[in-house]
Amino acid sequence: MVFKIDSEFDGRGTAYCDITGFLSCHKWALKQAERYGSKWSKRWAQEPTTIKIYSELPEIIYNHLKIVNKTLFPSVDKFLVAFTKSGGVIEACPPSDDVTCITVDMFIAPTGEVEIKNTGDQIRATEFQTWALSSPQTSISPDRVHQNSISVANACYERGIVGYISVGYATFINPLTEDQALWALDLKVSYTDTMAMANVLQYVSGGHFETATGLFKNPRV
Repeated sequence: MVFKIDSEFDGRGTAYCDITGFLSCHKWALKQAERYGSKWSKRWAQEPTTIKIYSELPEIIYNHLKIVNKTLFPSVDKFLVAFTKSGGVIEACPPSDDVTCITVDMFIAPTGEVEIKNTGDQIRATEFQTWALSSPQTSISPDRVHQNSISVANACYERGIVGYISVGYATFINPLTEDQALWALDLKVSYTDTMAMANVLQYVSGGHFETATGLFKNPRV
C-alpha cells in the first residue's frame, strides 16, 4: 500500500507499508475469497472480511509505515497530519517484485488533438524517486502505451485540461494470469523535467520521437 500526499511532488510526500505482511487475518481472508468463489465480487460477501481488515489497519499503518523522505516527515505522526490536511491518494502496490515504471509525456491542443511527445523507462534514484529516463521505453508494447495514454489524455481534455501532461505507469507480469499488466499511477498537469530532457535530446541529436512506432529516429545514424 502506497500513500501519496497531494501537495508534494517527485516522491517527497510518499510512504508505503506491506500490509499483508502484518495482517493477522490475511490467510483467513484468502480462504473467504476462495469460499465464495464467483460471488466474492459482491459487497455482502466481502463485508465481514472488510470489517476485520479495517480493524487491524490503524495499528499496522502507525507501527510499520515507511516514509520515503524523513527530512520532511521525520515521524509517522507528522506524515499522517500532512496527509489528512492536504489530502492524498492510497494505492495498491503491484503484486510483483519485478516492476518497471514508465513515463509518457504528451501535449493536448486546445482543439483536443493529442500528441505523444516522449516515452521512457524510469531510472530510479530511490524506490519512489525518478532520476532520469531511458528513452524511448522498451518495457511493453508501444501500441498498449499509445492506446492507454491517448485514453488518459482524452479524459483530461473532457475535464478542461489542455497543454502538457505527463503520465506515470507501472508494468509487471501478473502472477495470477501471467499477462503483462499496465497500471496508470501518476498524472502531472504541467511541462515536466522529463519533457524538457526529451526536447534537449531531440535538439542535440537532431532526432525525433515517432508516435506510430514508439521509436526514437535519429537521421544521423
